[in-house]
Amino acid sequence: MVRRMVFSRPRYFFGKILSVDDLTAEHNYFLEKQRLRNQLVFGDGIVSGLSVAVGKEGSGRRVVLSPGLAIDPAGNEIWVRDVMTCALPPSGKRIYVCLRYVEAETSPVPTILPDSDGVGTEVQNSRIEEGFEMTFEPTLPARTALTLALALLLWKRNRWTVSSSFRPRRVKGGSRR
Repeated sequence: MVRRMVFSRPRYFFGKILSVDDLTAEHNYFLEKQRLRNQLVFGDGIVSGLSVAVGKEGSGRRVVLSPGLAIDPAGNEIWVRDVMTCALPPSGKRIYVCLRYVEAETSPVPTILPDSDGVGTEVQNSRIEEGFEMTFEPTLPARTALTLALALLLWKRNRWTVSSSFRPRRVKGGSRR
């Protein structure tokens, strides 16, 4: 018999002293399983929504992104809750409108003990916010970049237009809504 353990999670019992490592390990266990499931069941791409249009006002110099959900190549879920608009470069030849998953530590709180390395800090961030950034890339990003290309914009007749020939990746079973 050959046995190989792939995942590890904390085992809790009465009297166990909990540490930051225990709680972080439990969180990471579920996060890693969710990302793996997203990658293997759905793949990466748009789940629903996330259509791109060029704003009519201002000579087509704003991109408009509709709400929706995507999964990046690492299995992270990217949720765009509301319509988003962003200024476009004043000119160019072609650009890809892309989404990238991002995290940021927030909500500082006072601490009462030093870090495990003995160096004390008076304040630590208590939350990790998940979000996204919309970027404009001159070339189609590789999957290893963990960036999803949503649309290709072309500069025609002194304005940006959405290319009808570019097809963004969609997850298996995703919706076009």
